[in-house]
Amino acid sequence: MRKSFFFFLILSISHLTFAQSLLYQVEINDQRVGSLKQSVEIDQNTHTFSSLDFQILSLNDALQYFSEVHFVESDSGYLKSIEWTQIFQDTINFKLAFSKDTLVFGPEKIRKLSIKRLDTIRASICYPTYSPELNQTIEVSRELIGFSIEKAQKFRVVKETIGAKSTINKFDNQFYLVESQSPSPFGEIRLIRTNKTAPPQFFEPNYFEQGNILSNIRFPDPNGINTIKLKIEGVDSLSFATFKHYNQKITLQDSSSLILIVEQKKEPYLDSKTTKRSDSKLLWSGAKARVILDSLGIDTLQINKKVKRIKAFSKTQNHPNLALLELSSVAGIPARMVCGYVYNQWFWSERHWVEIATDGYWEIIDLTTENLPDPALRIAIHKSKPGGPFNDFVLKHEQKITSLQVQSFTLRGKKHAVSSQVLPYYFENPVYENEGLGIRMNIPDGFAIKNDGTQSPSDLFLALENDYKEKINCFQLSTSGQPLTPDLAKEKIQEFVGAKDINISQAKKLKYWYGNKGKRGAIVIPQGGSYILITIEHEDPEFMILVLTRKNLMLKY
Repeated sequence: MRKSFFFFLILSISHLTFAQSLLYQVEINDQRVGSLKQSVEIDQNTHTFSSLDFQILSLNDALQYFSEVHFVESDSGYLKSIEWTQIFQDTINFKLAFSKDTLVFGPEKIRKLSIKRLDTIRASICYPTYSPELNQTIEVSRELIGFSIEKAQKFRVVKETIGAKSTINKFDNQFYLVESQSPSPFGEIRLIRTNKTAPPQFFEPNYFEQGNILSNIRFPDPNGINTIKLKIEGVDSLSFATFKHYNQKITLQDSSSLILIVEQKKEPYLDSKTTKRSDSKLLWSGAKARVILDSLGIDTLQINKKVKRIKAFSKTQNHPNLALLELSSVAGIPARMVCGYVYNQWFWSERHWVEIATDGYWEIIDLTTENLPDPALRIAIHKSKPGGPFNDFVLKHEQKITSLQVQSFTLRGKKHAVSSQVLPYYFENPVYENEGLGIRMNIPDGFAIKNDGTQSPSDLFLALENDYKEKINCFQLSTSGQPLTPDLAKEKIQEFVGAKDINISQAKKLKYWYGNKGKRGAIVIPQGGSYILITIEHEDPEFMILVLTRKNLMLKY
């Protein structure tokens, strides 16, 4: 399977034309996997260089591949020599010289011939060239099948055929490649000319944040949630067993949905006397990973200190969670990758995180964020085996879920029911009420809602503005699980107002703080391990504080 994949990928690029320092993004099924660089140098001969570098997560493991080709062609455009290097599992290198009688076209001759002959629809050419991957001469045909006008530029659309395989390529007027696409066993391969390439997509920290599902509730104090009960829809293609984990229990299910209860409790590591050592090759070879571990000096340390040093190093890498998983596994520390959904400010975001076995329990670690939500707000769908490869579920099935709606939750030991309503309710008075956050307040006259927080995950859950561009913004912020103190509340108000020499007042009946100076004011409302911050930019912020808090201000939590 791998060999056929590389054959199709390289076959689609080995015969491309070149320009001085061209750069291409390589994609498979719209996912970035690597880059292709091409350049030309001319002295007594014409030298064309091409290097392909990519890494892709297959169904069972991670693949890394690199190849480099150097074509040398004479003044007449025929190949004099080829040098090719491939690094994949084994390193392959060969150099081939052509005799003067061997008339095999080089890249520049192919480009110039295409300019001359492919100028009208259905015009075609056929030529011999050499494929280093196949290590043989091949016949290639090109046919101009159309033109494309994009951003005031005219491109030529060409069908290129090698044997029974065809690609559709787009060229500029000098026949330098702009874009190419072709089929492969892994999906459609695309090459896109660009000024700057991005890294392979799976290996980015936010790969599993491709989708956000809007919830029917914005939780109060996400650090204090003990249990949630929710309905999950769109699970037709999934095995219900994927949802059954230590802190997750299915209570009801049908063909396409289920009711899941998620609790805040740690999962014991039942095999704590043994280790799962792996030579996983996600980012480095096994030997390279061991060199890194040796440099960290962890051999004689206790497991908690080992994990601490590996975490510190992994944070410095481009892909911290993958680095943590690989280094922990190679060090013999049981580690697994978990894919699922994490509550994220009114949304459920697709994410991946790492669990490492320490002190007899699986510890949740996500090095891509500073704010870890409560374990009850983390829905695990797939957990890899310690030291084992990724399951194909990760790539194929996770995004099938269409809805995650909360039916009830327990906050600091007290259970609360939730309606199916997603958006906050706006009374005609006008009054703003957010059932999830447990807050209700007046909307001042002349102000309109510019943002209700349901477009994308954000600290901001309500933005008001009037015709004079005066603003009232409401945020839900975290205190990292610690109760909000009066000193911290005062600090937040002073920080927004921009002055420390102001009086900070505390409401008598409800627990909140407020203060103002000049045209700025702020209100801080505590909610356990988080708080609500209301900022005001207005000609009379003191009056706005009064309007927002008088009579109708209600705080449920």
